[in-house]
Amino acid sequence: MLYAVIVLAALALGLAALLLRSQSQSKSLSANLNQARQEAATTRDRLEGQISEQQTAIETLQAAAEDNTAKIDELTAANEETTTKLTGAIETADAATAEAAAKDEELQEVTAKLDELTAQNNALVDDRDSLKNEIESARSAPSIVLGDEHKNGNGSSPIGTLWDLEMARSERTWRHSVAINPENDPNPFDETDDPVRLAVEIEAAALKETVGAFITVDWQAEPVIDTARRQLVLRVAQEMLAAASREPAPSTLVVRGDGELTLELTQTDEDDQIINLIPPSIDSDLVDVQTAQGLRITVRAS
Repeated sequence: MLYAVIVLAALALGLAALLLRSQSQSKSLSANLNQARQEAATTRDRLEGQISEQQTAIETLQAAAEDNTAKIDELTAANEETTTKLTGAIETADAATAEAAAKDEELQEVTAKLDELTAQNNALVDDRDSLKNEIESARSAPSIVLGDEHKNGNGSSPIGTLWDLEMARSERTWRHSVAINPENDPNPFDETDDPVRLAVEIEAAALKETVGAFITVDWQAEPVIDTARRQLVLRVAQEMLAAASREPAPSTLVVRGDGELTLELTQTDEDDQIINLIPPSIDSDLVDVQTAQGLRITVRAS
């Protein structure tokens, strides 16, 4: 019996010890659990803070990305606009370059034409000076009478020489300013029976080519036979054509008559209007200058 009591007491003590140990472990586990909960809460709070910071950072990055996208769109549009302007500028520059090249080529052509006209003008000046000298020599010769073929001591005619020089000048004017193929075309004076008319027509055609004057010749007169009279009629016609070449309107030189030749300038239009020009200064009884109804010059027979 005693043994049983001892066993039971021992068991009770064992159970009490186990109970105390269990209680102690339970308290320890509770303390550990509370600590773990606190640490978990702290960790949760820390992670939630980090998540919030990351979310804020993400939102900031998204806003920056949207801003950058907008800027990229603006830069793309600006680049397209710049490309369009650059293309237009390149096309404009190309057009300007082509125009400059055309202007340069035109300038070279004008320069070449100017050089040619200068050479022709110099030749004409030389002819004019030569003719002036011949005319002065003819005027000073007492044996020379207009309309006659007097000879001087060496058997030549000053009037004939002047006419030959005038024909040489007209032929050169034809070759320089009128002829299509001056090297091969035959001399038109070799086949004409009216050299005065041909020389006047050549003068008008040359003025059209050199200064752009549109002047036509309406020749209604018989051929001039006398050499001195030829010279006089041609020089009067040349002066009238030179005066008409400065007018912008087209004009016609009308030549009429037989014994007396009348040279008149009119506008080339439906009304045949008279052109008022400053007449050349001619002091001769053989030449009658009239300006009442436009420029009309009559070359008398004697």
